[in-house]
Amino acid sequence: MASTDEGDFINAPLTAERMSMTEPPIEDLKIFPVDVRTLPGLRQFPWRDNTDGKVYDVLKGEEPVDSVHPFYVSDPGVVIICPPEDEYQRILTGRHWILFATDESIRRVKDGDDPEQVRSEDEKINKIENLRVGIAGLGTVGMNITATAVRVGFKKFSVAELPDERVENHNLNRLLPATQADLGKRKIDVTRREVALINPYAEFNYFGGIDRESALAFVDSCDVVISSLDNPEAMWWLHYYAHEQGKPVLLISDTGSGSTFDLYDYRDPETKIFNGRVSEEDIREGHFDKIVFDVMRHHILLRIPRDMLRFFLLKVSGNVDYLAQEAPSALLTSTFAIDALTRISTGEKMRKSSSVSSRRALDTWIQSIKRVPMRIGIIIEILREMKK
Repeated sequence: MASTDEGDFINAPLTAERMSMTEPPIEDLKIFPVDVRTLPGLRQFPWRDNTDGKVYDVLKGEEPVDSVHPFYVSDPGVVIICPPEDEYQRILTGRHWILFATDESIRRVKDGDDPEQVRSEDEKINKIENLRVGIAGLGTVGMNITATAVRVGFKKFSVAELPDERVENHNLNRLLPATQADLGKRKIDVTRREVALINPYAEFNYFGGIDRESALAFVDSCDVVISSLDNPEAMWWLHYYAHEQGKPVLLISDTGSGSTFDLYDYRDPETKIFNGRVSEEDIREGHFDKIVFDVMRHHILLRIPRDMLRFFLLKVSGNVDYLAQEAPSALLTSTFAIDALTRISTGEKMRKSSSVSSRRALDTWIQSIKRVPMRIGIIIEILREMKK
């Protein structure tokens, strides 16, 4: 296609030739200062709102659209022209796909095969790109994992979040896609924008909040669920239907200077809901508090860093009414999530639980030994407070 200057390009009609263009290359993308609403036929990022079953286009506000053209991504006042989907996906993952590749692909590249050809034929990469990732909750864990996963190459997302959850000032220390300009905006909209601006070809399905009915539709739509919910009843239904359908659930938490990870691998028919620690009878009788206690006792108390333990002591004793969270820990949760999603997509085995702490990793052996009795003392105090 012949090159043209910016003015000619903007004034040119959206012909078939323009819509299928592969230039300019991604490294030389031009940003055009125009009102995208003046370009007929232009669509931004298609997203399906499963609360009403319609597909929306952010440029048209809340007006449903019949079709979308994902060759363009826009932000207010600019248009970014993207190459076709296959080429864009290759460019997006071009400098890191080798980290996830099979041993056979590494050997082929070392033997002189074309890396781009090898990438297109790599079984693991194809599985990553086709894994349907479910993210329940768009707080510190959910929003940051979504923003990271789309950059790695995952491109099929089902997202659940209450429609009225909005970005507040205290969120800005850890919700990396959000800025001051997003204060008051819905978390689902900020997340959707982030995904769209990184990969306009990504699939994005929204399910509202999680309850008994929406949990079934949500789990139906994905291959793996990442749970970052804080509502015990919603957590139960998410696990109930994932167990019923044989789909794994990842529980990942940010813990001050660290992160904890648990896999509820319902692909194994022998795995019970919440690994058998919470029964259906408990739920029928309304004992949702057992879910909270199980998460606190197994997922958090035994593995979180001492700084977060000290905070939990204040939390359970009623001295503070918030949850201490920060960006570094949020990034650690994303690291856990990406590796876990990769392993799930390829069927590779992994631990059922793990944890990491940057402060613990930097402690000397003497510091680590000295802090053991202090840690035990704090845990005992927390358990006492929880039984009151």
